[in-house]
Amino acid sequence: MLELWADVPEAESLLEMNHLDLLEEAALVAIDAGDHKRALSLTRAALCDLDGEASPMRAARLLLRRAKLLRNEGKSDGRAECVEAHRLLGLAPHGADRVRLLADLAHVYSSVDGEQASLIAQEAVAAASAEADLAATVAAEVAHGEVCAGRLPPEEALLTIMAAAERARAAGDWSSLMHALVAISDTLYALGRYEESAAAAAEGAARRPGGGQPHHGGVPAGQPRRGADRAGAVGRGGHAARRGGPARPAGAARAAVGAAAGLAAAGPRAGRGRAAGAAGDGVVEQDLPAGGEPALPPRPADSAGAAVGRSARGGRGGPGGRRGAGVVEQPRYSWPLLATVARVAVDVGDPALATAVAEAAARVPCRHPAERGFAAQVRAELSGGVELWHHAVEAWRADGHRYELAVALLGLAEAQAADRGAAAETLDEVSAVAEELGAGPLLAAADALGRRLGVRASVAVVVPGVEALTAREREVLRLVAEGLSNSRIAASLYISPKTASVHVSRIIAKLQVTNRGEAAAAAHRLGMLTD
Repeated sequence: MLELWADVPEAESLLEMNHLDLLEEAALVAIDAGDHKRALSLTRAALCDLDGEASPMRAARLLLRRAKLLRNEGKSDGRAECVEAHRLLGLAPHGADRVRLLADLAHVYSSVDGEQASLIAQEAVAAASAEADLAATVAAEVAHGEVCAGRLPPEEALLTIMAAAERARAAGDWSSLMHALVAISDTLYALGRYEESAAAAAEGAARRPGGGQPHHGGVPAGQPRRGADRAGAVGRGGHAARRGGPARPAGAARAAVGAAAGLAAAGPRAGRGRAAGAAGDGVVEQDLPAGGEPALPPRPADSAGAAVGRSARGGRGGPGGRRGAGVVEQPRYSWPLLATVARVAVDVGDPALATAVAEAAARVPCRHPAERGFAAQVRAELSGGVELWHHAVEAWRADGHRYELAVALLGLAEAQAADRGAAAETLDEVSAVAEELGAGPLLAAADALGRRLGVRASVAVVVPGVEALTAREREVLRLVAEGLSNSRIAASLYISPKTASVHVSRIIAKLQVTNRGEAAAAAHRLGMLTD
């Protein structure tokens, strides 16, 4: 319709909307379709068509949308758009719509200027008190609770948001309720109350229309699982299941993933030895280039960690070149990323990056249990030593997150290399936690480290699905473990390469592993190559 507009003189009367309406509608569709670059272009065109002084509410709404898109694409932090939107809202007529936009502005501004965002949230609450509109009141109170959480005791902010949610629930205002539930889940998660966080997110997800993630907010599809994972309810496959999520992340996330992949692949692992050093000896998680060593199962958000490391070191943080953005602004997300980059820095032997991470970590607030766990882990990664790893383990025990506890225990076991008895005891606990979570790669990592240190965990490594393998699949698995390609397997068994590929895929599925290396490791542990 945009392309045809100039060719149809009566387009506005036929569509019952003007060109600006069409631009704004098209931008929303582009956002829903995940085409943020297109949405940015359309939003810019709409702003060019609009007289902001004459229509301050509409201009402020478009500016806020543009600020979010710019941040998602990593082009800027959206500060200029937020400042102008706030100015225009000062000119806008009072009403419920203005309150909701002020609340939205406070959310967007919170990662740019927390102090100013707090003032805007307070302005929204004051404006809402003059309006008899439940949705506007809930939006203002949720914004105030979220934005001011760093300045109020989190429990106090949580009570405010919960009260707003209860009013929305009683009134049947499901949109406002869902917004409040997102804030409740986030706050509970930060406090380490993971089961409650998962329950709040699950309620919001159940009310999400269509099961998608709408452009205006709502409970992300992975949030209930995230809280449940923290509570220990990780399904079979352990950490691998937690690495799911949106198939197509937003631009900033895609940029972080790409940057992380580049840094992580910049050099071989520097002999940390948390997993086996050769294929078939406990290989976990991924196929590796020649000369590399297998890595530990990645932590949450590992893929974005290296990008934060580049930013901390002064590199360009994304496609728009935002230098240092976001490293210290959001502790909940910064700590796991810094812990990842600390490990990368040591593994690739980059002392400058290690120093940059230590300096960044010194600036990040450390208030909640998970943040204290990651902070202790950063110190242990950078400095090593049994005492620091003990501190990390105890911090994760206090937090209650079982998966991160097991990862810290692996670091402790490695630090205890000189004391085989202590290392064996630590690895026993890793194996017990991994079995409890059904985390096969963690079991494999513990087994591999035990072999390297000359100790064995008392908990046996169980490989699911072995009994389901056919005789032919067992033959194929033996050849996979010997390092044969599909074409060579096909030649050995007088079958086609396509058939060999199908057998390998079925083996990987039945063993509940993620690649040929893990399947080979399973074959070794089961003694399938002894004949």
